[in-house]
Amino acid sequence: MKDEPHIPYGSPRNATTYSAYLTKLAVEQGKMHEGQEITSALWQQLNSKANRLRWILDTTMGSQGEFERRRQEITETSGTPSVNDDEVVRSFLDMMAKGSGVMADFLSHGNLAVGIDSTLFVHGGIVNRSYSKNVEKFMTDQEGSYSGLPIEEGGFEVCLGFVPGAERRFDDVKQWTMRLNAWLREVVAASLETPPRRPLATIGQQYCAYGTWPSVIMGRHLNEKSQPVQLPRGVATSLLSAGFTRLVIGHTPHGNCPTVVPGDVQIIMADTSYSDMKKPDNRGDAASVVEIEGSRATVVGQLEDLTKIAYTVFAGEDARRTDVEGNHNLIGKGDFEKWFVKA
Repeated sequence: MKDEPHIPYGSPRNATTYSAYLTKLAVEQGKMHEGQEITSALWQQLNSKANRLRWILDTTMGSQGEFERRRQEITETSGTPSVNDDEVVRSFLDMMAKGSGVMADFLSHGNLAVGIDSTLFVHGGIVNRSYSKNVEKFMTDQEGSYSGLPIEEGGFEVCLGFVPGAERRFDDVKQWTMRLNAWLREVVAASLETPPRRPLATIGQQYCAYGTWPSVIMGRHLNEKSQPVQLPRGVATSLLSAGFTRLVIGHTPHGNCPTVVPGDVQIIMADTSYSDMKKPDNRGDAASVVEIEGSRATVVGQLEDLTKIAYTVFAGEDARRTDVEGNHNLIGKGDFEKWFVKA
């Protein structure tokens, strides 16, 4: 069909095409029968900004139902009894308006990797058992965009040092984080310009395609049994050389409270979004706060059954000290195969 949009980078390769989405919508609305091919006239009739946004949210972002949730949010916050589709679309566009949009502002100030004192923060992690398989699962800018980074000991591939478009890896971790964040700011700024400096297809989606490359977004610090693992020796050495003794990651849900993985570089896995799969939001009543000050990290919160939890761990040299006040040094003990102490 005319104006058929491409499936965005970073989306699953089996994502529903826009025409297939409109066809399903037409059947649901009784405008055609299942099995029929949508006509050009009907395609154009249904090809609205609202339906394009629904398609993006429902099939390419994993945000099924977000369009209607936004409508409800506008209704409740504005006191307007009836909010039409155009107003919902406008709310999304307003959020991305350069200079005034909250999401545009957030992206403009965002970072992919941040080091504070002796702790490095990234979204998902810095290793994965197979980054290279991401290009088989997700839409990306080109076949073979995976650059074939070396596999560290333990069978993990590493994104450490990789910056999109750079001709070499950056061995210095602090230089790598600086270059990676600078790249992100450049592509975000370019995508918000009107008119864009380059076609949006090569700008606006670059930070989506990054997730299909060796990235801090798709890091996964788990073995083949989905159990936590320590950092490969070479990776830990690189972080220690930069002064980092702790890595804090999210993205991969793991249990009902933050998981501490001890080692030369301590790992804190803070994503607990699948704490209670019986609840509609998969989280239920479980919630935790991780407070970090220097070598100390304290977790305070509750489990899905409302049991209160509180534990403190230390990283670096302090992790080995038994005389440090409040050091719960049993946390993280175990073989991470059959058992380990979580809280």
